[in-house]
Amino acid sequence: MVTNTHLPKGLPSMPMKLKGWVETTKPLGVILNNKLTWHDHIDYIISKVSKRFYFLTLLKRSNIAPNDIVLVYISTIRSALEYACEIWHPSLGEKLSAQLEGQQARALKIAYPNVTYEQALQTSGLKTLLERREEFCRQFFENICKTNHPLNHLIPTERHHVKSLRYPKKYVIPKVRTNRLKCSPIYYGFFNYQ
Repeated sequence: MVTNTHLPKGLPSMPMKLKGWVETTKPLGVILNNKLTWHDHIDYIISKVSKRFYFLTLLKRSNIAPNDIVLVYISTIRSALEYACEIWHPSLGEKLSAQLEGQQARALKIAYPNVTYEQALQTSGLKTLLERREEFCRQFFENICKTNHPLNHLIPTERHHVKSLRYPKKYVIPKVRTNRLKCSPIYYGFFNYQ
């Protein structure tokens, strides 16, 4: 039996019984596994959006305009592909990123069947999912750096340079020993967006 003895006085302690290790858990719609990789989450996303592609096919068979099919893709599929990407994108490998990009290519192939993926992107005016995830991560880091953000306490104080430097860094880059920490959302921002 496990109890929490560090609760403030007056609050009851809740005993919990643990029944071994958990392989995966899903807090707030993001699947975490016991190895701290994102394979399970990406597999879940792809299986979730794969069910929605049939709807795009039905729209294409009904002679709906390609731009309207793209709008349906944006609202029903792309939103699921990008959910909470600020958390998992920094540590996403090339293989998993390519799997996600393949889902957008699949949708654009339905809307524009006779052109390449790059031509379909230009025609529809869409960006690649990788570019969009990078944009979201940059915005996330910039928002955290604002003083009124709830996670701002995780950011070190700004350093002020006495001399003008060629490439000044706004914050001291923390020392990192592992790639896993370097690819965490906030550290990813330190290394890529300042």
